[in-house]
Amino acid sequence: MMSRNGLLKIAFLLGVIIATIASPTLAIRDPDESPDTPAEGFILFESDRDGNGDIWMMHPDGSNQTNLTNTPTLELVNSPAPDGTQFAFSAVRGQNIDIYVMSLSGGLPIRLTDNPAVDWFPVWSPDGEKILFTTDRDGNQEIYIMNADGSNQVALTRHRDDDFFATWSPDGSQIAFSTTRDGDQEVYIMDADGSNQRNLTNYPDGDDWEPAWSPDGEWIAFESVRDGNMDIYIIRPDGSDLQRITTDPADDWEPAWSPDSTKIAFSSTRDGDYDIYVYDLESGNITQLTNSPGHDGVPRWVSGE
Repeated sequence: MMSRNGLLKIAFLLGVIIATIASPTLAIRDPDESPDTPAEGFILFESDRDGNGDIWMMHPDGSNQTNLTNTPTLELVNSPAPDGTQFAFSAVRGQNIDIYVMSLSGGLPIRLTDNPAVDWFPVWSPDGEKILFTTDRDGNQEIYIMNADGSNQVALTRHRDDDFFATWSPDGSQIAFSTTRDGDQEVYIMDADGSNQRNLTNYPDGDDWEPAWSPDGEWIAFESVRDGNMDIYIIRPDGSDLQRITTDPADDWEPAWSPDSTKIAFSSTRDGDYDIYVYDLESGNITQLTNSPGHDGVPRWVSGE
């Protein structure tokens, strides 16, 4: 059974989806309005500061915040392609919540899934050939995989409990994901074909979820409530060397690594609403990137190379 914190997060996202599911679809931003990509890359994130959920882009210092999707419908939980030219995201169109792909230079999105279930949390494979996603088309949340063009959609997990929030290892050989199969939320690892599923965090007294694998392969970041509130932790892929990264009494979650594995972007309620921050693993400094009256979250870092 999913924990209270997990239920609250899923309920929040589904609530926003339901509130916008009947909205019309408008054209996407003109491609000529696309901002230049800085050498240090950029961060994609979702925000409802304009009244509904859109995918935004900003520089890693928080400057040049630009609305990429800019529609009256809901777009959320994005994943940039490894080459930095496009991104996958979930969107409400008509009565469906499906996965789309859109160029970072603008234009109209391409629909990849078309199912009456909720298809969301897309994650591009390191080679750009596959996309993981979470879906409830089998009656509960499961991890699926498909080709980058939307073809060959198959289940990687088939468990009576929920599996979700998947992330690839940088070499594409393994997948970390969240699951409720042990009665709480744990982070598991499996091989890329769905085999060899094993518990990484193995902490029954607290909830661990939403893993993010570092680009250098050395760490997996995740969020946990094991110390009384939600904070960001890192752990080795073999389960050793657990470290707590954030210690604020507010909720910190949705970790995302910088391309050089030296920083972690995350969302936090430490200023009273959800904004995006960056933690520097070398200095321990935390920098606030967004400060909008809306909900800013789900950061995804993209290399500028």
